[in-house]
Amino acid sequence: MTWLSCPSAPAPNRPTTPASAIWPSSTPNPPTSVSAEEFRQYCIHLKSVKKVARQTSTQVICAFKLFWEKTLHRLWPAELQLVRANPQFKLPVVLSAAETRRILATSPPWIIASA
Repeated sequence: MTWLSCPSAPAPNRPTTPASAIWPSSTPNPPTSVSAEEFRQYCIHLKSVKKVARQTSTQVICAFKLFWEKTLHRLWPAELQLVRANPQFKLPVVLSAAETRRILATSPPWIIASA
């Protein structure tokens, strides 16, 4: 679905609602008051404490950058060094020859013949 077919998406070149109008002012720490250093600390927390996958940390960073630039209308700090989770390299599970023979030995003959 593109922004053209999404009724809730803002039209291009139309100002969006400011974050201060969306978030209640009675909240002790509204997202409009988040500093770049607080977000950096949150990224460290995601990596070291929550141990999220790299894709998750990348998604959080991209979402926060979008919020920072488009909703808060702030320039993204170029000097901000964010940490991401380390990529996980997993080898696929491969059956040994003995395991394959054992599986084929217990399979009905019509399964082997149709292959």
